[in-house]
Amino acid sequence: MINDSIRILIVEESSVFRVGLLSLTQGADDLAAIDAVATIGEALDSVSRGIVDVILYGVEGWGPEVESGLLELSAAAPGKPVIILSQENRFGFIQEFLGIGVRGYLPKNVSDMYLLSVVREVSRDERCVFLSVPSGDVRSLSSNLRTPLSRREHEIMSLVARGMTNAQIGNCLAITQGTVKRHLRNIFVKLNAVSRLDAVNKAQTAAPLVPA
Repeated sequence: MINDSIRILIVEESSVFRVGLLSLTQGADDLAAIDAVATIGEALDSVSRGIVDVILYGVEGWGPEVESGLLELSAAAPGKPVIILSQENRFGFIQEFLGIGVRGYLPKNVSDMYLLSVVREVSRDERCVFLSVPSGDVRSLSSNLRTPLSRREHEIMSLVARGMTNAQIGNCLAITQGTVKRHLRNIFVKLNAVSRLDAVNKAQTAAPLVPA
């Protein structure tokens, strides 16, 4: 029954992979796919129409559109765990996804049983994070998790410290002003900041801001 199931939203551009994920979740008694869509726009529409417990988001690489999409999903479904499924296995991507609040980063060839177990765990326990990280990067990951800001947020604060406007920051990083604003809102919350100057001072205390 869907009322007792973990409600999953599948966001995957590839129709073949999307159908595969849909079939996988439909085969589990305790899971229910509420929708399977190809774009972030469709995902946002789906979130607005129903309750979601876990979001499975398939991506092919990191870029401004993925970053913006994750921020929009986070705003539309606050606190809901997002599990990224990707062929990419680059450490920088993993760090950036974590900075936006993603709770899982797994390869697309992950086993069915493991993927389903991750879905169940992140739904049950908000402290759980599951990553497919090269063993040589584990120590670096641990070090980076001690700082409150993601790599992108740190870049933005470095530009804020130089007195740049949101428009200038967007042009510099090739992202929209809306994405800059969403990042700044997240930064203010993480740092408990009340102004741009306050955020710069607190970010500088957490980790030195390197001029861009």
